[in-house]
Amino acid sequence: MTHSSEEGETIETIDDKINALNLKELDNVCSLLMTYRTSNNISEDTKQHASAIYDKLKIIKDYRYEYKGNDNKKLSAVSAYLYLKDYYKDEANNTAKGWFKRLNFNYARDTQQS
Repeated sequence: MTHSSEEGETIETIDDKINALNLKELDNVCSLLMTYRTSNNISEDTKQHASAIYDKLKIIKDYRYEYKGNDNKKLSAVSAYLYLKDYYKDEANNTAKGWFKRLNFNYARDTQQS
């Protein structure tokens, strides 16, 4: 999967978007996805989406909590953000899109308005 980049989007503007995410909600969604990945009561489709999204959200979450000021971790978080943006646009089902909207990702809001 290639990473999309909108005109005017830079590492710093994406970093600002990452920093604007609500940490409590990020924790909640990460916990939910971690549970969904292994639950027997969840459809295989939802498990697959949860697995695809969780690892990237965890990178962003770890960056927000532990690695501020570390340029390598910032680049990893930006890369994860771009991956998730592409995933949202190209592969996410309605359940997965709901997780993005719950996190208030700017691209989930933008698509919701169109």
